[in-house]
Amino acid sequence: MIDHSKLDPILEMYLFENSALLEQLEVVILECEQMNAYPATAIHEIFRIMHTIKGSSTMMQFDHIAALSHAMEDLFAYLREREPALPDYSRLSELVLEGGDFIKVELLKLKNDHAADEDSSDLVSRITSYLEQLKSDGDSSNSTRSETAESDAAGLPIPPNGFKAVAFFGDDVGMESVRAVQLIQSVTELETDFSYYPHEWLYESAGAEHIRSNGFQLCFPSKQNADTLRQCIQDAYGVTSLHFYESDAADPAQSPSPLSPPASEKEPATAEAVEVSGSRTEPESKGSVETARAAAPERSSSAAQQASYLSVNVNKLDELMDLIGELVIAEAMVTQHPELRGQQLEQFQLAARHLTKITKEIQDKAMSIRMVPLESSFQKMNRVVRDMSKKLAKDIRLQLIGEETEVDKSVIDKITDPLMHLVRNAADHGLETGDEREAAGKPRTGTLTLEARNTGSEVIIMVRDDGRGMNRDKLLKRARENKLLYRNEADMSDREVYQLIFLPGFSTKDSISEFSGRGVGMDVVMKNIESIGGTVSVDSDPGRGSAITIKIPLTLAIIDGMNVKVGSSCFTLPITSIKESFRPQREQIMVDPDGSEMIMVRGQCYSIVRLHERFNLHSDVTDVDHGILTMVEIDGQHVCLFADELLGQQQVVVKALPQYIKRLRNLTGIAGCTLLSDGSTSLILDIPHLITK
Repeated sequence: MIDHSKLDPILEMYLFENSALLEQLEVVILECEQMNAYPATAIHEIFRIMHTIKGSSTMMQFDHIAALSHAMEDLFAYLREREPALPDYSRLSELVLEGGDFIKVELLKLKNDHAADEDSSDLVSRITSYLEQLKSDGDSSNSTRSETAESDAAGLPIPPNGFKAVAFFGDDVGMESVRAVQLIQSVTELETDFSYYPHEWLYESAGAEHIRSNGFQLCFPSKQNADTLRQCIQDAYGVTSLHFYESDAADPAQSPSPLSPPASEKEPATAEAVEVSGSRTEPESKGSVETARAAAPERSSSAAQQASYLSVNVNKLDELMDLIGELVIAEAMVTQHPELRGQQLEQFQLAARHLTKITKEIQDKAMSIRMVPLESSFQKMNRVVRDMSKKLAKDIRLQLIGEETEVDKSVIDKITDPLMHLVRNAADHGLETGDEREAAGKPRTGTLTLEARNTGSEVIIMVRDDGRGMNRDKLLKRARENKLLYRNEADMSDREVYQLIFLPGFSTKDSISEFSGRGVGMDVVMKNIESIGGTVSVDSDPGRGSAITIKIPLTLAIIDGMNVKVGSSCFTLPITSIKESFRPQREQIMVDPDGSEMIMVRGQCYSIVRLHERFNLHSDVTDVDHGILTMVEIDGQHVCLFADELLGQQQVVVKALPQYIKRLRNLTGIAGCTLLSDGSTSLILDIPHLITK
């Protein structure tokens, strides 16, 4: 046995490549299932995928995966060769998806250093049995077809007053049916009253085999235009031999046709056939050579393009981003050094601007390398919707918009699971059954839309459905029952009520099912999104549907921040959340009955959070008219943060808080930390948490 612990790079590549292949497999299967057909291109692609997985699994000695992929490869090898027409492809789709799921689970075990040793024999047996059934059905169908072809080996009879032409297409094996169709199109331009053989099974492999052995037959009821038609057929692309038969011949195989040209004409002829000379096939060969030469630059360009792409380990990109982050900090330390303030250093300023420009370009280029489209995450939802549609007996159509939107790779990894929770929740809770939708005057098929768009420094992802919407009274009732209300019901807006679904333990389901009812899931969505600096909001129109909106940063590595001073400490606020900063007047401040400070700005009342009180810091600036207020906003919710003074804007590198600090004290409201240009540390504020609290 191979010691896989010594093959980390090989195993890592094995897992990466086969995971990508399984994603491709799932996309192809779902597309074919929607069409209820498996085109030849899809069959070839699935065969290639299973052949690749089988080969790599055999090399790695994962015999159970190799055996399963081999069985699936055999199945599609038969489909590729025989091309049987199946009345229903659902069983085939189920078997292939089940096989893909089995391999996915085994790959996940390997990724997590667990033993991948699940027995695949039962699944292999079912696939083999299905293949044997297809072969049995195909043999009986081929037997019937062979008897029919054998009883009519000569094909079509010669019309009484017309003639029959039999064309052969030489050694172009596998293209006989295509050549026959091209010939039919050419003849149709001159004559529409004719028949040909084979007809019904022309496009099947048996039709191509018959043409290869017996030729392609065309029968014309009249001898009018015979010479023109003969020339047309003779000049058709791929035709290498022609036979013509008249109606007065007793035996076509023994009697030559008077229509056959004499040997002295431009093509040499036997007594019963016209053989198209080498001059007919030579241009074809020449054309093939010219086509190949014309295609050569294109292939070379394609090869060069493929050679210009490299697969890079994400960990190496993470290390590169860390180094670029250190470069950004070092650049700020040099260009913003306190000792340089007030100095007139023209050449230094010129060099500093050039350094800043280069640093920014390197940073942008490195970030662009990490940017990947949301397409892979979005496409995974097709499978989720398909499975839930079947198990919930609901007709659901998934609509994907903006899947080409790009975000940082680290963000992609963290939003796939939350997206899956939201899609499952919308399918289970939001969309009604077909009967309920018809009773409400809606189409029987519900629509679930997954949309993404870029707004500059953020990406917005929306999960919408056209279902029943949310019931405010029902949500409040459940919140009361579970003692989850945190403020007076009458003071809560609709959006605040809808946000209750993200509280731990909250569920509107009356019964526990496979998909929901335990109150676990939506709170995990909120935590995962907040962990990457994102926000989640809910909008709903009762009876017409709901929409959950996720806002996430493009990247987690480097942000534009505003530094503020609080006592001897420094805090950084993300620029994207700042609305305005201003110095308030004492008379603008109000205090509510609970003792909370408020300020009136342009007719609107906003809460004030004193940062020195929030984080228990000493500050000499306690009077509001001596400090500065910074209004921040997240999803329409505002709060004013009170600090001593603004220190200025700076691009900062986001770093996670060390674990030992997290263990020492609970730093809720802090999203991370960063190094400033003077080498000191600044804490990055968690704005969504501060607003919520």
